[in-house]
Amino acid sequence: MLGKSLVPFIYDSPNKVETCELMVHGLEFLNERPGQMRIHSVKMSLYKGSEKLSSRTLNSNALKTRARKSATGFNKDLKNPQMLSLWLSKDYSGYSSFTKDVKLATGEKTLISNEYFYQRGRVPTRLEIVVVFTESFMNSKKFIQHRTSFRLRKYRCRNKYVFPVTGKVLCLNGPATGDSHHRQTTSQEFGYDIVVLGNSGKVFWGTGKRNVDYCGFRKPILAPAAGKVIVAKDGLPDNEKLLQSPPLSRGRVNRWGFEQAAAGNFVVLRHGGNEFSLLAHCSNGSIEVKQGDRVKQGQRIARIGNSGNSTGPHLHYHLMEGPDLLLSRSIPVQFSNLYSCFDPQERSSDFFSVRDPYVLAK
Repeated sequence: MLGKSLVPFIYDSPNKVETCELMVHGLEFLNERPGQMRIHSVKMSLYKGSEKLSSRTLNSNALKTRARKSATGFNKDLKNPQMLSLWLSKDYSGYSSFTKDVKLATGEKTLISNEYFYQRGRVPTRLEIVVVFTESFMNSKKFIQHRTSFRLRKYRCRNKYVFPVTGKVLCLNGPATGDSHHRQTTSQEFGYDIVVLGNSGKVFWGTGKRNVDYCGFRKPILAPAAGKVIVAKDGLPDNEKLLQSPPLSRGRVNRWGFEQAAAGNFVVLRHGGNEFSLLAHCSNGSIEVKQGDRVKQGQRIARIGNSGNSTGPHLHYHLMEGPDLLLSRSIPVQFSNLYSCFDPQERSSDFFSVRDPYVLAK
């Protein structure tokens, strides 16, 4: 298994039906036997206790397609192990490549990645994986079935969090948006791209070709909970071209470091219970805290910008289990001060059930 413990995203849908979304970021298959093995099928099943809720089987053709695609992407990123760390929250420096087939010689390995599950009504407690393969050794073949299970744990925050901006906002690419680019990486799986809306509900004024046209540009970013500043990186200019982000070129990474080139100007806060907040893409020169500072909940720490791997002014926010934005796994977060944009009296702390939701933070 690539990545760390499996954390499902569990929430109440609009009709109060409990819903679970799960992303299995990577399954690694290694042949440690003295002979060739061929994987014939992989069956993945969700269970609640002993009750099977659903299952999915990848047979030979589907496995070949997934292995080829997953291994190709992994092997390409081996030239830049930090990209793999961003994907799977693990240090992959010195890691060897995967074969693109389901036939594995001794010592060879293959990979399938980003298997997404959606379950309503009954929330699973474990994922069971059954692998069927043949082993060829000394001119003989035999079918073998290997079974393993992974516990699914519902995560509840150890701190009370408020939303890092106030007013009407649009939350894009949140945990309940299926297989978004956030969900596909363990390091930011439960993150949000927060776009501030104007009073009229618009994202920008005029043509929207400049950062200053955007309602959220340089709006205050607030500490979601009390904590200590672990990292504060500033000085990277805001992107001037809208709707495209600058490539993570070698020169850009060498100058700014991979983390800042990707996250832009950013702050990492350590809260109680070893929970950490990442607030990214801050505007150049706007960060008001430094490493070692103590901050209070709701304190202004920076302003929304368009720096790093960003296509327009917004705030990327996610909670994580450690201070390293590449190696630390993202974890779900609940907020205490969110309401429906359409009914300001309706609390909406579990707003994630609506795709790309409009919310009011106050």
